[in-house]
Amino acid sequence: MSQDSRYRNPRPELVDSFDDFLVNTALPYDDIQLPPELQPLNPEYEDEVPNQEAVNGIARATRPKEPAWRDLNLQDLVNRTDHGNTQAMDVGERLRQLNLENRSSGPPTNALRLMSMVKLNVAVAQSCAQQGDLDKTLAKLESLVQQAASQEAKFIVFPEAFVGGYPKFSTFGTEIGVRSAEGREEFFKYHQAAIVVPSSATDRISRVAKENDVSLVVGVIERDDLGATLYCTALYFDARAGYVAKHRKLMPTGAERLIWGFGDSTTIKAQNISITSTTGELSEAVCSATICWEN
Repeated sequence: MSQDSRYRNPRPELVDSFDDFLVNTALPYDDIQLPPELQPLNPEYEDEVPNQEAVNGIARATRPKEPAWRDLNLQDLVNRTDHGNTQAMDVGERLRQLNLENRSSGPPTNALRLMSMVKLNVAVAQSCAQQGDLDKTLAKLESLVQQAASQEAKFIVFPEAFVGGYPKFSTFGTEIGVRSAEGREEFFKYHQAAIVVPSSATDRISRVAKENDVSLVVGVIERDDLGATLYCTALYFDARAGYVAKHRKLMPTGAERLIWGFGDSTTIKAQNISITSTTGELSEAVCSATICWEN
């Protein structure tokens, strides 16, 4: 029995035979084959390591998918017979019930989204600000809203920088490394024409939206709370709640960066806006805004 033997056996005379068995009869490593389920997670060769992204892609591709359409039994609702009498069912009411059921059980199916759509009259105001005169600009906005509302518009979109103005062709006296005194004065006036959000100006627009039962998206030049930086901003106004949110242009285009600051991710969220359909039904729409060159 060898002194360095690792095996302890109550019959020492068998130990040498056991050592001979291990040395002389062991299979070479190359001849040892393991079934895939017993192979180690990290193969010896890097090329044999499965690509995790590929594995995830295969898993997604083989995952059962929700059907794009399902039978809502609307035909049965229309032609259902109770006690021998055919009754015309309110399909719209059934769709509303299905919407409520889906909201409690998860996101609606594609079919339900399509079938629960409502018609909406939308207006676009193609007009511009009264440069340097906030009161006249807001009066113009109110007049345009009233005009569109009289034609049953329920959602109205105003242009970029409608309040405050878009200073096209203005240089504000700037050249690289220098700005003229006249340019400084021009920018001061432009800066003063911008509005703080929220403020009495947004309160006035909120009142216009509520009085005319319309929701609005209005482009403004916003001055921050510190009274320093200007932003090109889109404001959301709800027909019921008034001002609800804003979106600041993320990246001003070209020379716009001389006068406007950069927006950030805190104002890019879509908003829920109250709308009234052409049939007079109050509903809710998801609304988002992108400003020139953001799309």
